[in-house]
Amino acid sequence: MPTITSIHHISAMVGDVNKNIHFYRDLLGLKLVKQTVNFDDPSHYHLYYSSPHNHQGLLTFFPLGNSKAGQIGSGQVGRIALSVPKNALDFWRQKLKKANIAFQESQWGTKPALFFSDLDNLDIALVATSDKSQNPSITGLHGSYLLSSNYKASQEFLQKNLGLAPAFEDGLTISFTFKSDSEQEIIIPKVNYQRGEMGPGTVHHIAWLVNDLEELKAKQTQLTDQGFNVTVIRDRKYFQSIYLREPGKVIFEFATKVPGLTVDEPVDSLGQNLQLPSRLEQKRQQLIQNLEPLDL
Repeated sequence: MPTITSIHHISAMVGDVNKNIHFYRDLLGLKLVKQTVNFDDPSHYHLYYSSPHNHQGLLTFFPLGNSKAGQIGSGQVGRIALSVPKNALDFWRQKLKKANIAFQESQWGTKPALFFSDLDNLDIALVATSDKSQNPSITGLHGSYLLSSNYKASQEFLQKNLGLAPAFEDGLTISFTFKSDSEQEIIIPKVNYQRGEMGPGTVHHIAWLVNDLEELKAKQTQLTDQGFNVTVIRDRKYFQSIYLREPGKVIFEFATKVPGLTVDEPVDSLGQNLQLPSRLEQKRQQLIQNLEPLDL
């Protein structure tokens, strides 16, 4: 069974859609690469962001408007980490200060990091990776915390079913890395969290990359045979995927690399227009009338 080599995407829930765009595109410099709707609730947007350098490792958001804020707890992904060059942290210190964003100096495993929150109190980290660059921009997803109801069982799942390896441990956390050239790093606090509540300011799930449908089916069989309640394969237009809750109740998705974001628009116009699954095209005008205009 192939091991997991990287994160496909992380999906979080937020409030106001345009505040989200201004924070992640205008302040953090991410590229909006897809505007679509939540396929399960098309009355809300689903926005995809990537590093300005590449589209591997996506950060996606479900803007829920004035919905009640979530409560952090088990069954959720925690703080989201974004990678920056190792010599870029001072640039980001100054940029966050100028924007009046409070931050803390911290560590992600053994790497220096800046911890702060977005406008929905979603916890974010900028992590200095091993590469230097004259360009201080965010280079991609670095990892996340997993808020488990059974952290020892979650650790075992990462190793047994994803092929991740323990990399660093202290009294509070243990971090895991991929058996690949990826520097991405997953951290599990040594705490059994009480149940949380989904809503703006919480992270809904993390998705792990698999190459294609054949690998996805193999992963589905592997996990089903272990007694996990795995969903049917779902067509998300840009990838196909399955979902389950791992032993610590965090929602895991496994998502294919193909067909990718350019299945419905060329690379040079990614994110500029609303894209819909074919089953919703006949409702396009109705959906547009009910969706808030975006500040593009």
